[in-house]
Amino acid sequence: MDIINYYKYLLDYSRKAKRSEYIIVSFGILSLVAIGAILGSQGFSEDALMFIMVILYLLWIPISITTTIARCHDLGWSGWYILWSFIPIANLIFGICLLALPSKK
Repeated sequence: MDIINYYKYLLDYSRKAKRSEYIIVSFGILSLVAIGAILGSQGFSEDALMFIMVILYLLWIPISITTTIARCHDLGWSGWYILWSFIPIANLIFGICLLALPSKK
């Protein structure tokens, strides 16, 4: 599968995401933060680093949203449950549920 088709797959709202796929996508954002920290500590230009990080985050946000919706579908929930992510404390419980609950058969 080439990059463009895989990106299209990741942006498909109707798919289901297993727990492992959700974990990989969730921790992808942490890797972006780590890359930014490493580049920043190596004396990388602050403006260039900010530009690169904004581009990476803009590419990552739709993937994160669609994978969360796909994980909800895998659990038998509505994709609209992603709105729990915007409520403090409830977002932690929601995230733990997405990570801990097994897939619905």
